[in-house]
Amino acid sequence: MLAFDLIVTNAKSYDNMIETQINGLAHAQDLSLDIMAFTIVKQLVDSTESMLDAEANVAPWLQNLTEFASQFFKKYHSVDMLGLLTLLLHKMRDEDSYILGFVLHQLIVKLFGWSDHVINQLPANQLNVLAAGFALLLEGRNQTQQFRKNSKSSEALVSLFWDAKSDGHSKLGMRLMAHLAQQTQFILNKF
Repeated sequence: MLAFDLIVTNAKSYDNMIETQINGLAHAQDLSLDIMAFTIVKQLVDSTESMLDAEANVAPWLQNLTEFASQFFKKYHSVDMLGLLTLLLHKMRDEDSYILGFVLHQLIVKLFGWSDHVINQLPANQLNVLAAGFALLLEGRNQTQQFRKNSKSSEALVSLFWDAKSDGHSKLGMRLMAHLAQQTQFILNKF
């Protein structure tokens, strides 16, 4: 456990080590990968550092931890991420901590393999490709192989959000949608 704490602490401090550390876990056993997932949650909960920097942007340590978690769960999609997602939902609900929405957003974006598009900077032919549909978009960007690589992690995320739990808990996706609706009402009523 101490070694995993050290790995995650280094990942929080040095973003250039993240990919190497993720690849170094390739020979780890399933239990070790579950312990790493627990360590990520533990580091997020126990951190006493501010989640915002001096300019009110997301702190670099949180960006690095989010990148580490995203790459970890993408590469090792069989590791259960329910603990991390449940923690994020509960903390966002209880503390009105909008900054944790950044962590949730980055996890979803990385696991599905999405990228942010800046529409104003795209040439006309790429805009036509975007308008034609998802399959043509992948072909236009030569990302069909990349999409196939992401399909396992995205399927794991979809099943985590929408499959019914045997213990009687509601679906994680429904809880997230309810939370987003509450946050929307809070924002609309406040302003």
